Amino acid sequence: CVFVSRCVCLSVCVYMSLHVYECVCVYMSVCVCEYVCLCT
Repeated sequence: CVFVSRCVCLSVCVYMSLHVYECVCVYMSVCVCEYVCLCT
C-alpha cells in the first residue's frame, strides 16, 4: 500500500475495498488519525 498522508502510518492497512484501504495512524505517539492509503 502507498499511504496518502503526511502522517507516518505505524499500523497495517485495513481492507475497505478492492483497491482502497483505510489506515489508522498514530502521529507522534499522541494523535490518532485516519488516512487513506491506496493499495497497488
